[in-house]
Amino acid sequence: MKFTHNQIKERRFRRLAEIIYDHWEEGSGMDTRFFDHPFINDVFVVAGQSTVGADYREHVVPRVYLRDKCLEMFSNRATIEDVTKNLLENLLIVKITKEEAEKLNSELRVSMPDGWVFGKSAPLERLYKVGIKIA
Repeated sequence: MKFTHNQIKERRFRRLAEIIYDHWEEGSGMDTRFFDHPFINDVFVVAGQSTVGADYREHVVPRVYLRDKCLEMFSNRATIEDVTKNLLENLLIVKITKEEAEKLNSELRVSMPDGWVFGKSAPLERLYKVGIKIA
């Protein structure tokens, strides 16, 4: 069977949601490396790059934050489909400069800006908050 790019992406993100669910159900926590290659390849998540350079990979929503919100969703009776949808919207990578990454990590290393709402607010808001412009 041949799948389109979008079908493969959706299948992999659903698989990730199922892994998160399994860890939630077991109460075992979860390593954030599941949000990266080889589980989720860059071809599915790179959403742009800084207007001043692109030598560093940065998750738009920090992996720790994303993991915790997905686990919280399951605790609040969300479905695998609900979590898959949020992963598709928020599991993104942009390429920025090392200097931009240092600035971002000094201000919002594993958090999102005040008032940011998972599943409702713009995922790139964390970068915009510290002045990073994405092309």
